[in-house]
Amino acid sequence: EGSVYGEAKTLVEKGHKVIVLDMPRSIIDKDYHEMVDGIEVYRFFCAEDSLKQQKKVIRKRLIPLMLSCDPSICHLHVTQHHSLQVVSALRRHKIKYLVEIHGLPRKEAKQAFRKQKTLPKLFAWWYECFREFVFVRNTHLVVTDTDYEKQALRKFAFRHKLDIHVIHQGIHDDFYQQDYHPQDNTLLAVGTIAPRKDQLMMLDVVDKLRKDIPDIKLSIVGGLVDLDYYKKLQTRIVRKDLARHVSLHPDVHAIELLKQYSRSRLFMLCASEESQCVAMAEAMAVGLPVVSTKVGGIKHLLSEGDNGFLCAHGDVKAMVKHIKNLLQHPDLCQQMSERNKKDAEKYRWSSIVEKYIKLYAKAMKDK
Repeated sequence: EGSVYGEAKTLVEKGHKVIVLDMPRSIIDKDYHEMVDGIEVYRFFCAEDSLKQQKKVIRKRLIPLMLSCDPSICHLHVTQHHSLQVVSALRRHKIKYLVEIHGLPRKEAKQAFRKQKTLPKLFAWWYECFREFVFVRNTHLVVTDTDYEKQALRKFAFRHKLDIHVIHQGIHDDFYQQDYHPQDNTLLAVGTIAPRKDQLMMLDVVDKLRKDIPDIKLSIVGGLVDLDYYKKLQTRIVRKDLARHVSLHPDVHAIELLKQYSRSRLFMLCASEESQCVAMAEAMAVGLPVVSTKVGGIKHLLSEGDNGFLCAHGDVKAMVKHIKNLLQHPDLCQQMSERNKKDAEKYRWSSIVEKYIKLYAKAMKDK
């Protein structure tokens, strides 16, 4: 949602009219129509999160409203199964559209099956592959956020001709206005609290670091979407006696998130799969050096030794080595901080939106 807001707000500032239609949600109590920073926003209430109910709301309320707006172009940020209804409506009414695909659900399902080879896990993987394949087969113009995902989509599309454009997800200007003034040896991890981000690996890293760096701390910040995994983290923290070193901050406000970035020394990412990682871009804009697992699109965004260090997923020993190296060499930290602030300029919405505007113009000219 942050990416949609950032793009929409910048488009409005450049004089374009933008209407955002949110997918049906059960967490609101009614339909909403509001103006947010010049963006016209519609939100749709859904009595329950079942696919049947969501498809009903899309068919009866969202699609008719979308068509009544008579859009010049539609930019789809959602590739869930029920979104195919929207694609079908756009095709029937000959409305130009493009689809933004990041591919993570498919990869997460594949990893889940590899860890636990059961029929339900296999079915879930097949389902995600089928869903994304159908999207790809019904789409010509695709946006993705890294070359890594572009290459994956090329293979996934088989013989279907795709016009794929790599456009990074942008970040809010507030991150560029923060100063890098770390207060202590605090590591920061920002991202959905879920198995893919592998916060459990982070606990193993901190457990080893505290032997040589007694004041080491880790702040884990992120959306709480997997309660079972969150409880597992809490249990592991207690079992390893890490309460003095590790703090969990689920669903924090944007202002608190900015504070977490500005007072941390390093950004740590232990994901088993990743595309761009917006949180890493935010950390770079603030000036944090990065230590990350070398997965997915990360290797396309980080330069080893220049603005961060990379290691294999699960390699706790290498992660510990890189973090100790940075903490024990403040000059190296400062060099990486300055490099990251410079490199992060490419994530400003003002420059990213210009790429979208050119792409929209291209889409409207295409037959």
